[in-house]
Amino acid sequence: MSFVDLPAPRGTRFAATGTRHPIGRTLPHRLVILAAVFALVADTPVAAGELVRRGPTQFGQDVPGWSVAPYCLHVPVEHFVAVFEPVFDAFLNDGLADVRNGSDDWPEIETLVAAGCPPLSEIPMRLPGLLAEILRESLYMDVLDALLPLRPDAAIRYLANTVDHVTVDPDWVAVCGRAVQVPEATPSG
Repeated sequence: MSFVDLPAPRGTRFAATGTRHPIGRTLPHRLVILAAVFALVADTPVAAGELVRRGPTQFGQDVPGWSVAPYCLHVPVEHFVAVFEPVFDAFLNDGLADVRNGSDDWPEIETLVAAGCPPLSEIPMRLPGLLAEILRESLYMDVLDALLPLRPDAAIRYLANTVDHVTVDPDWVAVCGRAVQVPEATPSG
């Protein structure tokens, strides 16, 4: 795996650690982003609010005439857990209720039960592949909503239109897919 410099988005705070970004990139001067979502579209940093999730009825569909570009969100696990734990807990509780009622449509819940139903904060260390699968297959819109909230002070430039790949490790979560570029910047508020 090759490592490249990952430019910092405007307004991001950093802390020196002397470590590499574990998902495959080296941050500038070996610095790690603190409690922020780092968003790239076409390998270019975008500011908070410029990339948001596309609406549920059109999610995944192409828009004739609009440009498509890859996006990737890089999130420290601590931030991910802080913003996503309520959604994950609701998913787990719904799945547990269905499993108790005899449903066999929740194999990921059965795996979590077999592991002792660890809290979300432990899953990136203990079951990273399972968490990646759950985010990619079951909670893809929820994870985008949690990581890409609307900001009334930002113009929307891109709509996250798919979640194609999720990588989880003990320190970072990366959510990647395709985004469509909005022809003209649109206020998000």
